[in-house]
Amino acid sequence: MVRGKTMIRHIMLLIAAFVLAACAGAPPGQRQAAAVSAPAVAVQDPAPLGTGYQNWASVIVAGDWRSGASEPTETFDNARRAIASKLAGIGFPAARMRQISSRPRADATADATGADFHDMAAALKTVARGSAGCLLYVTSHGNDEVVLVGRHGVRPDHVADLLDVACAGRPKIVVISACYSGIFVRRLAAPDTMVMTAARPDRPSFGCGVDSKYPYFDQCVLQEFDRARDFPALARAAAVCVDRREKVEGMRSSGPQLSVGAEIDGILHARPLH
Repeated sequence: MVRGKTMIRHIMLLIAAFVLAACAGAPPGQRQAAAVSAPAVAVQDPAPLGTGYQNWASVIVAGDWRSGASEPTETFDNARRAIASKLAGIGFPAARMRQISSRPRADATADATGADFHDMAAALKTVARGSAGCLLYVTSHGNDEVVLVGRHGVRPDHVADLLDVACAGRPKIVVISACYSGIFVRRLAAPDTMVMTAARPDRPSFGCGVDSKYPYFDQCVLQEFDRARDFPALARAAAVCVDRREKVEGMRSSGPQLSVGAEIDGILHARPLH
């Protein structure tokens, strides 16, 4: 009987189900994203935190390759490459880093091209195994219900479920750079999680035109990266930078958002960016 219970327990630990969730309000022509069901127990024990970001996992995603006018643009892929370079510069290891591009034929810096939510999820689960922490950065288009990743409109619940499976028991940094991306804050906010977004839940963000090098928010993150002490300071500085630019250009404030959980606050403070 004891042996039978042990076998059942082992089988349960191996089960991770993908459940299709409705994506009402997703951009036209986009498929539903598959929500990742969280297991009842942690899939793995978190690795010791150590110092710095030498054992952190990171996935950087360019979720679309078209402008707001549906014309091809390098804007999101430019941001993907530049953010990945900044993270590598502060110790995020190449072996635990994946770059995901939705562009059908992206350059060699992307580990996956023509990618969607499933590729993003698979990448994070792979690099997060045995890691000390997780960082997910998505730059794309969005609306008041989803952020676009390839063919999928990805809801906050999808990201939350993915993090529960891939990064359970470890500190998490999530950055969503898209219009209306503040919709992710309430669902992802947790003691062990930092969430920064390019806009309020009810506001667009700017800078995804055909000729734009980076979206405004991503450009401000890159601009402030070398000056900020830690990730929370970077988020605050980027928000000020965005607000300043929008005022100069006469645009309505997008209102970047930040949530820093009580547990991760001390962890990130102890890991300066420079």
